[in-house]
Amino acid sequence: PESKVQFGVIGFNPEHDLEPVLVFNLASQGLNSQFGKSKDGLLFDFGYTKALADTVNFSFNTRNHAWGNKFSDTNFTIRGKHQLLATESSTFTIRPEVVFGYANQIFPNAIANDARLGLVVSEDWQQDLQGFGQFKLTNTNRVTYYPATSQSLDALQWQYAVRFQPTWSFSVNDHRFVTRYDFQMTNGASPFDGNIDRQGKINKIDFAWTFNPSVQKTQLLVDNLTSNMGFSYDFLKDSTKNQSPLRSVYWNLDLEERINEVLWRGRLELQTAAFISPIDDPSVRASITFNNDFYHHDWRYHLKGQYKFVHPDNENNIDILEFGLGPVIEFESKRYRPYLAIDVADPLFNDGALTDIAISGIGFEVLK
Repeated sequence: PESKVQFGVIGFNPEHDLEPVLVFNLASQGLNSQFGKSKDGLLFDFGYTKALADTVNFSFNTRNHAWGNKFSDTNFTIRGKHQLLATESSTFTIRPEVVFGYANQIFPNAIANDARLGLVVSEDWQQDLQGFGQFKLTNTNRVTYYPATSQSLDALQWQYAVRFQPTWSFSVNDHRFVTRYDFQMTNGASPFDGNIDRQGKINKIDFAWTFNPSVQKTQLLVDNLTSNMGFSYDFLKDSTKNQSPLRSVYWNLDLEERINEVLWRGRLELQTAAFISPIDDPSVRASITFNNDFYHHDWRYHLKGQYKFVHPDNENNIDILEFGLGPVIEFESKRYRPYLAIDVADPLFNDGALTDIAISGIGFEVLK
């Protein structure tokens, strides 16, 4: 069995209430449980999975989120998996699934209580394109019936969703390119929201390029280098409503180097969607962020900064300047690492007072 405890305090920022966090995680042979007080409120999640046959699994899951999202959901699921085709270049797999559940959810002006009976059939087709990469198509078909809602409306209440996800990936030398299209049509007729089973329409495309050269080829003083670049475009966004279809244009650089007993991990994130998009959409951002973590004898030193650009105005500012420290404490043959991080961006760069220093992270970790 495996166990993990997370605890700390959040909300030191003056804009948020001070709240404790204490979450226990337990896992053992098909059992998974998470319970305690998270940043979203009280929760109790429990799951159990058992193989009924080589290609059939049974699972029982219950989720209870009393505060934050205010819902509880319990369901029984039987999943199957059968490979209809398997050659050197092609595979075709079908996955049927039957779900029975009962959920309760509290909305601002209503309460939803209902059972649900669902049927899901998904298929995966993978094809090696012989030198032109790999192609994968996933199709998922869902239909769910809600008896109590049907009775109250005096009409059958069904939710359906049909989803197609084609993906093409291509690798050459140290480069990997992935293009993924995601399309889903649905009537979104669940009495619950997306925390339980509400389906929404999807129509978007994502592209990613990853570069991960070997150490010999980089000619740099680093043990590992990974570069990621890509974009995301959502066809459902309406430009006439100040919604930008271009959701993300990013470049991330990850570096790792070990010098004697010090391990350094650095990450640079550049987001430029707000600069490129001609539409002033507040949900689309532009920023540059850096992360640095140093480990020495398991001590952790952390430095993070973010400079946020506001488009199209010139109200740019240093949004985050975070310092962290995690010393190692040995007690009764066990080793622990408490962690503390503070954000000093507001008082130093944004005309804030010293009282605006925020404790952005506090926690406790049990080391192996």
